[in-house]
Amino acid sequence: MSHDPSLLQMAEVLGGPDLVHRLRQTFRLYDDLDPRMEGFLHFIAPSTVSHTADDSPDPGIPESVLDLAHYARCIHGVKEFVETTEDQFQIPRLLEDVGSHGVPKPGAASVLYSTVERTLIWDDPSSDSDVSTLTVLRGLLYLALLSGETRILQQRQAIARALISGSGGRLARLHTDEIRQHEAAALFLLTEHLKDPAAKRDELRQLLRDIVGDRLTVISKWHDPVTTYRDYRAALLAAGVRPPWDRKPNDPRYRGGFTLDDLRSPGRAQLLYGSSNSYIDEERLDVLDELIELFGEDRCTLMRGEFNAQNSLDVDTSTIDRTYVILVIKARDEGPWQEDAIAISPFAGAHGVYYVRSDVSQKTWQDVLAAGKLSARNSGARSLRFRPRDIHDEYEAMALKLQALSECNAEAFLAGKLTYDELAMDYTVERN
Repeated sequence: MSHDPSLLQMAEVLGGPDLVHRLRQTFRLYDDLDPRMEGFLHFIAPSTVSHTADDSPDPGIPESVLDLAHYARCIHGVKEFVETTEDQFQIPRLLEDVGSHGVPKPGAASVLYSTVERTLIWDDPSSDSDVSTLTVLRGLLYLALLSGETRILQQRQAIARALISGSGGRLARLHTDEIRQHEAAALFLLTEHLKDPAAKRDELRQLLRDIVGDRLTVISKWHDPVTTYRDYRAALLAAGVRPPWDRKPNDPRYRGGFTLDDLRSPGRAQLLYGSSNSYIDEERLDVLDELIELFGEDRCTLMRGEFNAQNSLDVDTSTIDRTYVILVIKARDEGPWQEDAIAISPFAGAHGVYYVRSDVSQKTWQDVLAAGKLSARNSGARSLRFRPRDIHDEYEAMALKLQALSECNAEAFLAGKLTYDELAMDYTVERN
């Protein structure tokens, strides 16, 4: 369904074995450069990545380019944090070699930790224009991990648990969704470091020294996806290769370049949707799998809107925006209305399903879906809810309803009633 290059292919062309090795080692990736969902950079660095209005890339840029740019920006974000907070947390000093064992003076991180912790618990960091609450929490995490001391790690762990649970006390004033997400990642790292505090400390020190010392530029230089994709294509053309994925999108409102495997990967889903707290419903993706098998993989493409609707959850007039996955089907080989579309939100509990048949609407699926839900229904799109029926759970029932609507004629699709046949345990579309 997608001819986009993988991250491994991209890295091999741009940086050869050195870039591939550095990505695997630095971000704890599998051999094919898929994420393992572990390690300091996976859980903490994304929260340091700043985003601007210029970060929305051309929809023709493959996801693997965005992945590489994200990893590069993680490195930049960590370096920036360490350098801009040197006065408050003195992290560079903790990375210096001291004594024959090459570690800081014993207790240095512990003393700093206690000082910063008092600021968090007894003062109000948000009242200081130079240091935000989240910055203090992040600094405390760095100091705890770099201490290599069980006691300090457990103290920081207690703060994380209190903020995640929303319990009372002096930390109650700090409860926000952003802080809760940060602390969930912090808790995971602290738990891992408690298994072997000294070894994990030494591993983190080396990673931070590589970042601060600019020894990871083989990765960090690829932070701009536009430039990266340009250089990648130039390298292929120089080698006499014309990439099959070199394409221009037909409609700038929608983009492709991702797969169901990307949605099933928490790291890639975060890149697509910009939230580490988003819950992808695997069984909704299974419905898409069934539909792809039904229509044929060679006739299917996954797309997503490149716009956001305000207050889109369950608002009838909202657009079918980037919170949906759109399965585009080449349903007919002749005529002006060849492509149909099924829009399903991958998030648990959110939205219904919208099915557009262009032979019914006499419009492109892009125009139908982008106009809003009410307008889509007025143009002949069918709106369906996830509801169980008889022996079928809500996902099985949805797949059966969509199959019935795909097989009926245009008149029945437009005005027919979906009816469940208890004997056949299947749906049919009956004309009124």
